[in-house]
Amino acid sequence: MFALLQLVFYVGDFFAITPKSTGRRRSKLYSLWVLMFFVIGVTISTVYKKPEYMELVHIKFAVAIFMDLTLFVFNCTVVVIGIWKRKQWAILIKFLKMTPASHGSRLKLPYYTSFLVTHVIFWIVTIYDAYAWSDIMGTEFAKRYSVEIIQSYLLFLYQYLLYVIVKMLLLRYRHLVQNFMQRQLSLKKIEYNFCLLRVIVETFNDIFGWPFLLIIFYTSLQLLSYFDDSFKSGFLYDENEYDEMIISNVCFLIMTTGGTIILIWLCDLILQESEKILALAYKLRRFNNVEKAEVENFIATLVDNFPQFSAARFFLINRSIILNILNILFTCLIFMIQQEGYADLIHVRYAITIMMDLTLYLFNCTIIVVAVFWKRKQWYRLLRNLKMTESRNTDRSKVPYWTSFVVTHVIFWMITVYDTYAWVDIMGFEFFKQYSVEIFQSYFLFLYQFLLYVITKLVLLRYRKLVALLMPQFHYSAELRQSVSTTDNFLLSIKNFENKFCLLKEIVEVFNDVFGWPILLIIIYTGLQLLNYIDELSDRRFQESEFDEAVVSNVSFLLLTSTGTIMLFWICDLVLREVEKILTLSYRLRCRFTGVISKERREVQEFASVIHDNAPTFTAA
Repeated sequence: MFALLQLVFYVGDFFAITPKSTGRRRSKLYSLWVLMFFVIGVTISTVYKKPEYMELVHIKFAVAIFMDLTLFVFNCTVVVIGIWKRKQWAILIKFLKMTPASHGSRLKLPYYTSFLVTHVIFWIVTIYDAYAWSDIMGTEFAKRYSVEIIQSYLLFLYQYLLYVIVKMLLLRYRHLVQNFMQRQLSLKKIEYNFCLLRVIVETFNDIFGWPFLLIIFYTSLQLLSYFDDSFKSGFLYDENEYDEMIISNVCFLIMTTGGTIILIWLCDLILQESEKILALAYKLRRFNNVEKAEVENFIATLVDNFPQFSAARFFLINRSIILNILNILFTCLIFMIQQEGYADLIHVRYAITIMMDLTLYLFNCTIIVVAVFWKRKQWYRLLRNLKMTESRNTDRSKVPYWTSFVVTHVIFWMITVYDTYAWVDIMGFEFFKQYSVEIFQSYFLFLYQFLLYVITKLVLLRYRKLVALLMPQFHYSAELRQSVSTTDNFLLSIKNFENKFCLLKEIVEVFNDVFGWPILLIIIYTGLQLLNYIDELSDRRFQESEFDEAVVSNVSFLLLTSTGTIMLFWICDLVLREVEKILTLSYRLRCRFTGVISKERREVQEFASVIHDNAPTFTAA
């Protein structure tokens, strides 16, 4: 299937979303031009769509905004990944070539058949969609949706790219199952190939995790939007227009949803093949009494290297996720159908506003109580442990240490000043009576988010240093049989590593103890702010000029708060990824000591157990 993958790369290179070949690099300037095209094109389309957005009510308005935003973010993400993940692309292709695969379909069709057929279907559906909506909207359709056609094609092309790569992975796992069943390879060779495939899956998650997540989000939002249109558009169009609209929506929905379901299904099939290999290993253990120790180590390696597909580490991808998504969608759909009733529920808005103000007040009180009275000892303990684990040359950046502090504060106060100007223009000096204290409360929230960013970044740098320290141990492990002094140095180094790793686990536990409740309140406040501002976007109380000012102000503050919260999640997740690297390295180290004298083997096994038992977890209260 490499010829098919190369064909997809050739087409994807035109849109700057894939490497053209394994040996050629695309210009970053070209990728930047593609990004600028999407930014400018989507901005112009959004301006033309504004009257359409203004006609929507509450939840439907939010769904339409999120759907367009998700598609735009997806397009930008895949272009950025084409630049940012070049090394991972090379690793993926290299390891795919290193692993053998079973033969796919026995039909002797040209390799490009599926590519050609799917593209013909896509463009037939797209042309009919353009014809149907042009018949309904006239030339306004081209102004609003011409760029979206290109965006939709990129989504379709990326789904096909993911299909090809996942199918290649599936064929390799099937080949491994066939060889295991027919005893064509030794356990060591099967173990090696299984570990190599796990590396491919991890690289796949690293490259395609965010695009996969955005594809699932977009598919879900498209399902919501099109189902809602099907229920309500019968009152807006005549019979012929309604039929055209339904056929167009259903065709696009089947195409997008079908691609997403096939991807999830293939990922689940890979998990099933891995389970077959594990089941065969357990069967071998039951009927093999001669090489029991070797089989036990083989099973342990399979369990430690079992593949897992994840959508940007938010959730695992398997067959059950389809039912979970449908469950959420049907719940949201029922709520959307009743959205006119929600529009009249003033007490719901009132409750959200009260809860948002109360959460911000509780947050301000909590951080003062935590810092001054309640957690003073834990603060000192956290700072002491961070100093104990400090290493030289942690940050080689030539930018002054205070740069991020100054830049973020300038951004915060620029947004705050504009927000004040906009709302004073709308409300007059009544704004200061109602919101002057909230400005200081918002600054406390922002400052605390920056504090959390700094501390979690310090923890992340220390875990990255540990990963760098563990890598040389593989060099020592290869020399153990040659020198006793090397053995002593190796055992001493892994003991020191254990102590540092356990100390970092203690730092994370103190972090959870000190910042657990503030983090929980930040998350709740961010969620309530998102609900409140989305609801205000469809508010009809403002004139057009006032509405634009209110939207820019709300979106700016929402981005500021949400970005701080998302950055906190992101860095905590990066810490966990570094821990997973350490855990994987410890397992690989344990595998290297099969057949080594008992003392060293026992020490390495204990080392792997200590790493596993002291893996950190971040919690919100």
